[in-house]
Amino acid sequence: MKLVSLYKKEAVLELLRNRLRGPEIFLATEEEVNNLLASILELSENLREELNELTGEQDMRGVMNDEESKLLLLLWSAKADLFVQAVHIQAKKRPLLESKSIGARLGTKLKEKIYKALQARRPAVKKYIDAFNRCFANYVTKFPDQKLSDAADYPL
Repeated sequence: MKLVSLYKKEAVLELLRNRLRGPEIFLATEEEVNNLLASILELSENLREELNELTGEQDMRGVMNDEESKLLLLLWSAKADLFVQAVHIQAKKRPLLESKSIGARLGTKLKEKIYKALQARRPAVKKYIDAFNRCFANYVTKFPDQKLSDAADYPL
């Protein structure tokens, strides 16, 4: 888990660096540029400390430098986040499913509240699906010859 968070922070740091190199930096005020530089320095220092902490363990050194392991860990993390969203959706749908089989009947207002809650969750689920698909595409483009062992790892 620590390794996945380290990889995600590396991606954020790279985005900040790209923002600093981009043309919109010329439109920013001096204070905004200084804030951006300070956040980059702070984040890179935090990453360096975490990296030193993680590389102190002998088993982690090989994993840290392996690009394939990194992409597989990020893919696993995206899949785990997507699974959490699926569990939340199942929990919201449970009264509907139980009312059809064993439970008491639901009224129209409660059904509408459930459907409204499901619709409110849709953008978050779409975000996690897109993140999973992006991680999968990154893995497949960098390692096209590798086959994933899990058939559930194909894009959604």
